[in-house]
Amino acid sequence: VKRNPMQMLRQSIFSIVKIFFLQAVTKADQLRSLIGKYLMGGFFVFSLFLCSSFSSGLSTIMTIPRYENPINSVREFSASGIHWGGIQDAWTISIENVEDPIYREIVKRFVATSEENLRDYSKTSNFAFPLERLPNSNYAIGTYIQDDVIDSFHLMQE
Repeated sequence: VKRNPMQMLRQSIFSIVKIFFLQAVTKADQLRSLIGKYLMGGFFVFSLFLCSSFSSGLSTIMTIPRYENPINSVREFSASGIHWGGIQDAWTISIENVEDPIYREIVKRFVATSEENLRDYSKTSNFAFPLERLPNSNYAIGTYIQDDVIDSFHLMQE
């Protein structure tokens, strides 16, 4: 049976669509030429990779990462579960006896540790640091926060 080029193109497109929807390709849908067999084999491998990666949960790795809202308030910081710390626990003295459960949770997650450990924490995205606000909108920043990581931090608004 001789087919015209338009009919062959239509059949090829439907065969490719069937592959990507994980439908069976019948013998009538298969291309008979050597190039057609290689082409269909390539589409089978590509569709297997694509479908298995999305169905196995790798879609979160292969697509745009989930955007998380910045932490702008004490309530949001408490709800985030992020640990925070400094060289000494002087940062918590003013809030450690407060009855509010939000502040109690924040004090509980404070970590007093060395500058070396704080430097290591500064390279991760799951640790917060206290800053001292100085006059004229200046801040006292610890030496563990350096130029290579400063762009990944965000100041809380509250």
